[in-house]
This record gives sequence, C-alpha cells and structure tokens, in this order.
Amino acid sequence: MPINVYCGLMGSGKSYESVSNVIIPAVLAGRDVVTNVDGIDGDAIAAYCVEKKGASFEQLGQVRHCQNADVSKDDFFPYGEDVDTFCRPGDLVVIDEAWKFWGTKSKVCHNHAVFFREHRHYVSEKTSVACDLVLMVQDIGDLNRILKVVVEATFKTTKLKSLGLSSKYRVDMYESYRLTKSFHVTSFYRHYDKEIFPLYSSYQGGKGKEVQVDKRQNIWNNKMVYVFIVGILVFGSYSGYNMYKFFTGPSVKKDKAQAQAVTPDATANASGKAHSSDSQTFSDTWRYVGTYLDKNGANMAVVADSQGRVRMESPSVFSSNDATAIGTVDGRKVTMWTGALTGEKK
Repeated sequence: MPINVYCGLMGSGKSYESVSNVIIPAVLAGRDVVTNVDGIDGDAIAAYCVEKKGASFEQLGQVRHCQNADVSKDDFFPYGEDVDTFCRPGDLVVIDEAWKFWGTKSKVCHNHAVFFREHRHYVSEKTSVACDLVLMVQDIGDLNRILKVVVEATFKTTKLKSLGLSSKYRVDMYESYRLTKSFHVTSFYRHYDKEIFPLYSSYQGGKGKEVQVDKRQNIWNNKMVYVFIVGILVFGSYSGYNMYKFFTGPSVKKDKAQAQAVTPDATANASGKAHSSDSQTFSDTWRYVGTYLDKNGANMAVVADSQGRVRMESPSVFSSNDATAIGTVDGRKVTMWTGALTGEKK
C-alpha cells in the first residue's frame, strides 16, 4: 500500500481499524510490522493468526513495538544510505498520533522527508515487498504539508454513538488528504470484534472508560423520534388499507357484475339496431339521375322518383356530378342507387 492515513476522534475506531485491517493482514502475509500503537502485543497477534485464521506460525511476520522517542530519531526510517535503521526495507510502519512527530508546527528532518518521497524504493530481499507507511491522527489537517501532500488515501472513522450503535463504526474513504465530497470514494460499516481488543490497548492501556455526559447525543433518547416512527407506521397502515378498499371495494365488484351482465344477444341486438339506423338514412323515394343545364346556363342536379316525377336541386347539395355523386334531399341521402324500385309499392 502507499502512504495511508486513518483519522478520527478518540474512540472512533481508527486504532481498531488499523490493527484489524492493516497490521493483522500484513502479519498473515509474512510482513514485518513496526508500530508505536500503545499496548500492541506481537505474541498475541501471532496466536490470533494461528488459532483464528489457521495460519502457519513459521510463515507469519513479526510485530516490533517502537517508542515515540525512536520515531523522532533521524535513523528511524531507511533514507537511502547504507546504514542500519530502526525500520528495515519491506517493513510496514504504522504510527499512532503522527501529529506529534510531523505536525504543522514541526520541522520534518531531511531523512524522514526522503523516506516519505521514496519509501517504495526500500524493498525487502526476503519478501520483495517495499516499505509502506500508515499514519493515525485525529485530524489530517494537523499533519505537516511535506507529509500530507504524498498521502494517497485517507480513511475517516466515525463511531455511531448518535444512532445508539456503540458496537459499530463507519469508515469513509477519500482519495489523497482532501476530505471533500469530490474526493470521496466509498463508505462502509464495521462491527467491533471483541477478540481484537486484547491484541492492543486503547484509552491509555485499556484502562479508560468512555462515559456519555449528555444523553441527547443518542437520538433514541429523544421521545419525538418514537412519535415520528409511530406516525409513519400509522400513516402507512392507513394508506395501505384505503388502497386495498379502493381496488377491492363494493363499487369495483358492482362494476364487474354489470359488465358480466351484458350478454351476446344484447350485443347483437345493439349491433342490429345500429345497422338499421344507418340504412334509414338513405332516401327510399329519390334517386340521383344527372344534371340539367337551365336557360340561364346554370347546371342543376336532377333527382327522380319511381313514378317518373323529376325534381331540380342545387348542384351544391351533391358531392359531384358523376356516378359517385351523393347528396341530401329531404333529410335523406340520395345517390344513383337510392329510391324505390320500379313498380315497388310503398
């Protein structure tokens, strides 16, 4: 991994996250770990890896604890010279409370600055793995810019006390050191495993106990939350009941019964009546026979009945003056095929 930072307030889960998801996986992979995490127990971690993870003891990496005074020394990190340093090439270095050594008001020594820029150059001959650096700090803004600008990923931990979930915490991952929305990558939730706590100490050797001084920090101590939840449940139940009545109520059943009462005979009768109504719109008296040019030179439409009586009509009454002509006379449609047949009694 590159230079990563775990930040968060005390008790937010950053030390737990570093031990459970950084140090233990590295030991399982055969890497040596150097850390100043308070109360870190290398033997307990090795036993955990063997008993809980089924690892072989011979293949495990070693955990070496360092003091804060060691971290401050110029020869703590490899820095390119052929000299012995506390950390060796290929080591995973995990430093808690990093602001004490490389804070905004601290002067970063030259050898440490070299390591921050070139830590991937120091490769273990045994594992062929380069050095990596993991830092823990409450606020990443407390780190010196020389170190901060080379951070590749930041993990911000938040304990879910306000939700009453004291055994869970959230981890927000960001690219670089910028904890803004545009650099946010993902979020995930973790559950504390009680078997991890004996592997290190937190709150001054594990003797500290966190007490909630204001119960209002927990939303479940607010009665209005329960009122809101009950209101949502009642409203949801009422809405669901009314929707059920709307789709299955008496009016729906009545409509279905009426629809089923329409028989094929009734449908057929309705169709017959409609057909009869349409047939009555055509004239059974007059028939279109053609056009006539009057003395004024105007064309007139000519209709005749079965008795030979002729009647003049305005040509505008008909759609044309050929065999397809159709018009309206006495409120009935007249064409070349309407009117009574010759000799038909009326």
